[in-house]
Amino acid sequence: HRSFTCIYCNAGFTLKSNMERHIKRKHPEFARPTRSRNFIPSIVTPNMQKQNISTLSDETRNALRHHVLNTKVQQVPVYRNFHPDVPFPNVTNAFKIVGP
Repeated sequence: HRSFTCIYCNAGFTLKSNMERHIKRKHPEFARPTRSRNFIPSIVTPNMQKQNISTLSDETRNALRHHVLNTKVQQVPVYRNFHPDVPFPNVTNAFKIVGP
């Protein structure tokens, strides 16, 4: 059973390290940079999502995909204070998660 799948060409691998080596060799433009073990990105860019999702098992990737597709994001208006005499409303989040 091949637990890891390349998201760029769907090649299957039994070991995560083999998949990562494959990505570095066959898809170098998407290869994940070497990071410290304690690195936690504070901002996730689309490029980082592509790099990080490549290390997930099929089961985890499918669960994540299911969650993303079944979670609705509702945009909440963002207010700007254009006049100094008008108080700025107390807005804590620009987006909120609405259950499925």
